[in-house]
Formats: sequence, C-alpha cells, structure tokens
Amino acid sequence: MSVKPTNGRAEHGDHALNLFHNKPSKESLGKSTVNRSAAPLLVEVDPKLQRPDVEGTMEFFKAAFIGAVISIAIAVVIGSQGTSGGPLAVQTVYAADVRMYWSWPLFFSGTGLAWGLMLLQR
Repeated sequence: MSVKPTNGRAEHGDHALNLFHNKPSKESLGKSTVNRSAAPLLVEVDPKLQRPDVEGTMEFFKAAFIGAVISIAIAVVIGSQGTSGGPLAVQTVYAADVRMYWSWPLFFSGTGLAWGLMLLQR
C-alpha cells in the first residue's frame, strides 16, 4: 500500500484521502452550513480503508513465542551433542551464568510454520 502525500492530499489508487480540514471558501464565510451536532470530519476515509491492515498481527506474536520454544527445544538436543546441525546453525549462547543453545533458522522456520497454522485456523 503506497500513499503519496501531495499538497495535503494522499492518493491511494482511485481513492483520495483528505489529510487536513477543508478551509472554507470566501463565498461560504458568512454562511453557517456546518452541522454542529456532529464532530468535524478531519479525514475522509473510504470504508474499505477504515481499518488498517493488521490481520494476523496477534497471531504473529503468538507464533514468535512458539517459534522460540521450538528453536530452544530442538537446539538443546542438537547442541548438547556438540554439533551445529549444519544448515540449522545451532550456536552456544551465554546469558549471565547460563549456557543455552539457539538457532535463528529454527526460530524463523518455527515462527513461520506456527503463524501459517494459526492463520489457517481462523
């Protein structure tokens, strides 16, 4: 989604969003045509664009936790045997006095797999 601001207007495809409150023209200065019962509309938004594209965001954060658990569980088994697991790239990580094993490829693949499964269940 690309939005290009130009002179107070942002254009998105065939839609134009007014980013600033419309200034009254000289002809309408003396006339009161404003509906006082409603709050002034600062941004005109197409109904399709009212909700930002956040579909699956919460599932992503849940999946990141699951990806971390998967990464630690598999990395402990592989790393404790003294190998790096080849493309899994298991590393020894020292945090304070604790030695643990971690693998970024396992984390990303576990997160992606968990996220995909969560999105399929919706």
